[in-house]
Amino acid sequence: MCEDAKSHSVAFIVMCSFCSAPLIRDAADATLYWHMLKQELLSFNGVIYLTDIPVVVLLTKPDKVCSSTSEDLSRIYTSNSIWAILSEASEKLGVSKSAILPVKNYDHELELDCRVDILGLYALRQMMRYMDSYFEDYIDQGGFD
Repeated sequence: MCEDAKSHSVAFIVMCSFCSAPLIRDAADATLYWHMLKQELLSFNGVIYLTDIPVVVLLTKPDKVCSSTSEDLSRIYTSNSIWAILSEASEKLGVSKSAILPVKNYDHELELDCRVDILGLYALRQMMRYMDSYFEDYIDQGGFD
């Protein structure tokens, strides 16, 4: 790695099942999980928050915590349980809800599914938008001179 290499974004990947209370054995596990994740986020504190580097959180396996999403992935943004998980992650991690993006992994499918692809591509597009905005601000502040 180059000495002058810099981070321009950070992405955390969080499984929805870790955020979903019924799938965590007890409240102590949930509290410990969020504490550890928050500490990991804070370990990047000087790099992320002081430099306005964009942070996104990818919520994986949303189909495992919501039956309606499992049946039809296009319901992901209208699912109350997914919205609750997204809200909890936003609150606990201090990241805006718009920076938390649900994505589904291909884990047992034999064929491609455009609904799975759309979630992944939407997340990628949002990350690119955050990066673009970051670079615009960086240039406006005299960066790359």
